[in-house]
Amino acid sequence: MNDVKMIVGYRSGEFITEQGERIEYYRLSVLYPSDDTTGLKAEEVKVRDAQVLESAKLGAFVNLYFDDKKKCILIKEVENVDEETLIERFYSCLGV
Repeated sequence: MNDVKMIVGYRSGEFITEQGERIEYYRLSVLYPSDDTTGLKAEEVKVRDAQVLESAKLGAFVNLYFDDKKKCILIKEVENVDEETLIERFYSCLGV
């Protein structure tokens, strides 16, 4: 369960390089318990493309899979896990 993260947001857009090239970007915001952090650790993850974000559901507990460029290529919702236990673990990090 250490690699389980909770989706709290996502965004996409584009920027223009100095050479005038338009580049699209996709980001996923997640929270997760971490041994080196009091509370929950927040992270913004690079995502390969918009198709990957189609499976992103706010508040879902997920496992993320990455390519060799450290971009998320698959978001897989955690199944058959006692959500009450997961939620308890996340909230206990907040002292709630």
